[in-house]
Amino acid sequence: MATWQAGFKLRGPASCGLAPGAASSADPQFESLPVTRSEFDAFCASLPATTHVVQWGGASVWKVGGKIFAICSAWGETAGDKIAFKCSDLSYSLLKEQDGFRPAPYLARAKWIQVTGKDALSDTDLKSYLVAAHSTVAAKLTKKQRADLGLDA
Repeated sequence: MATWQAGFKLRGPASCGLAPGAASSADPQFESLPVTRSEFDAFCASLPATTHVVQWGGASVWKVGGKIFAICSAWGETAGDKIAFKCSDLSYSLLKEQDGFRPAPYLARAKWIQVTGKDALSDTDLKSYLVAAHSTVAAKLTKKQRADLGLDA
């Protein structure tokens, strides 16, 4: 598999937020991340006005304006780290039905998706979803908060 910084396997249109695939089974198979935690952290750190905390037993939690937009953690009893991110209502309704995804534990009611399969998304698509999650959360901040963070251009 190509590295996070260099090349990317393409699987689905990154720009529209739709990931093709068959419907998921009731018991998704968990695989390793498509990227490493340090690559995930480096990409999230490159987004504007982000902050990083490690909480909840070692979860890598990324925030904008104090609001969480992405998490990398060893969720539940499954082995290895998983990525979860905030997404739009449409992306949530589509992704939760695809192989390699599931509603994020504890966060599904807020339209969060967890990536459970290493081939569920290309690196490019994962980055696009992380950028969209950042934008979605930042858009919900007050005008003053966005201005203070330098997010209003």
